[in-house]
Amino acid sequence: MCIEKPLNEILRQDFIETYKLEVKVIWDQIVVLNSYLYILKTILKFPLSLFKPLKLLFWRLVVRSLYESSILICFKLIFDTDSKSLTISKLKNKIISNLVDDSIKSEVIQNLKQIDFSKKNEELGRRINKIRNKFVAHIDRDWNTIVEKESLNDIVLNFNELFELSESIDELFEILCFNEQRLTHYPEYAPSSKVKYQTRQETDIEEILLLLVKNSNLLNMPESQPAFWPIYKKTNLSLDDLELLNQYRNRFGLPDA
Repeated sequence: MCIEKPLNEILRQDFIETYKLEVKVIWDQIVVLNSYLYILKTILKFPLSLFKPLKLLFWRLVVRSLYESSILICFKLIFDTDSKSLTISKLKNKIISNLVDDSIKSEVIQNLKQIDFSKKNEELGRRINKIRNKFVAHIDRDWNTIVEKESLNDIVLNFNELFELSESIDELFEILCFNEQRLTHYPEYAPSSKVKYQTRQETDIEEILLLLVKNSNLLNMPESQPAFWPIYKKTNLSLDDLELLNQYRNRFGLPDA
């Protein structure tokens, strides 16, 4: 959906410098958001309850912090209505107003219609505003003390919805960048479809989680507690748990348990 023309044939000359500055600001926020969500997704996929069932508090706090920080960035990027704020939606409108001619305008609008950003995310925006205003940026006294169950259900934004919203932001940003490709992740956190790795290395969060496995009692229990291991295995591990454990044991050069 990129427009294969130089910027001065897409945008009015007197707007180009403003465009470059504002795109850079939005780009930085998107990269940070995607980094938060990469770390969040990596933690959520990891079987913490299997390897550290009694030491989950730190990770729960990390997940909460990343979730709330991501909510705030989504609000800043898309839904902030303050007259002084810069959002990706306001940038989009400025761009449309400063295109050089009707043919370019028609092409850009057609690209925007294909992703249908505003309509697709309208309901998520309503919930993000509520979460931000009642819980994350402020503590709404009534909502936090006498909230009814129906109100709580009305405000929930699950992790998958947050991940999908970030993908939608990426799509819109790609259109607004025209013919210039900008990576919307730090390279070490970027998906393989975006960066051609010679050999992909584990990221820092993956290394931290692997160290957690390596030093866990469970990984080494068959060797360190051979008498207790059969009892623990029978009473605490499902077949899926055992299969997952053996995957990690093999990874560290240990035989199946």
